[in-house]
Amino acid sequence: MHNPAEDQQTEPAPPAPLHLRCTGCGADANAPDRPFTPGPIALVSHAHHALISLRCETCEMDNDLALWTIDQQRFISEGGPDAFHPEDPRTIALVERYEQLVQEYRRATDDQYKQQERWPVLDLSGAPVELHPDRFFFPPMAALAAARGLRQAIAAHQRPQPPGILLLGDYKCILSFDETPRASHPYALHLSVGNAVLPGHLPDYQVRWLISLFFTPGEVPFLLAQPGQRVPVIHFYLPAYAPELNPC
Repeated sequence: MHNPAEDQQTEPAPPAPLHLRCTGCGADANAPDRPFTPGPIALVSHAHHALISLRCETCEMDNDLALWTIDQQRFISEGGPDAFHPEDPRTIALVERYEQLVQEYRRATDDQYKQQERWPVLDLSGAPVELHPDRFFFPPMAALAAARGLRQAIAAHQRPQPPGILLLGDYKCILSFDETPRASHPYALHLSVGNAVLPGHLPDYQVRWLISLFFTPGEVPFLLAQPGQRVPVIHFYLPAYAPELNPC
C-alpha cells in the first residue's frame, strides 16, 4: 500500500547550536544525558578571547576553553556585570593555567631553536578546532596559548631566524619576524595560514579566527594581506619600525 508520508520531503535537522566534546571521555555537550557545568569566565589581555572551564559531569574532567568573542566590548556588555568575577579564586586559577601554558609553549619553541636542526613545530594537529559559522565554537585553551607562546618566542630570538610552525587541527600556521628592506617599514611580523588537509579551503570566518590567535585587536587593522603565489595560503604582514613587538 502506498504511504503518502513517503512523498513528503523530510527537512534536515538544524545543526546543534554548540560544538563541543569532552577531551577526556568524548561526551557530546548537546546530548541531554551528558551535562556540562560552566565555571567562571576570564577575559584575555590583548585578545578578543575569553577563557572558560566546563566540567564534564560524565567523567568529572575540566575542559579549559578559549571562546573567540569577536567583539569583546559587546561580549562584556551582553554578559553584564554578574558574568565576570576576576577576584574569584577559580577565575584567578584559570588565568594562571593559561599564562603557564603560554610559557610552556614558548619554552618548547625556544628549546627547538637551541637544537637548530629544523624549524620549530608545535603540533596540535589533533586538537578539536573545527569551525562552523552556525554554531558556538569553544576551541581548547591550548590553541590560543600555543599561538601566543610561539609569537613570544619568535619575537625574542635574534634575526634572521627560521620561522616557527603551529599545526592546529587541519590548519598550518607559519610565523616569522622578517626584515623587509624593500618595504617602507624595516620589519614585519609575518603569518601565513593555510588548510593542510584541503589546500585552498579557508573561509573568511576561519581566517579571522586564526588571525585573532596571533595578533592583538589593535594590530589587526594594520595587517597587510597577500595571497600565496606558489601555494594556496594567505600571508599577513604586520609592519614594524623597530625589532620589538607589542606584548601579546
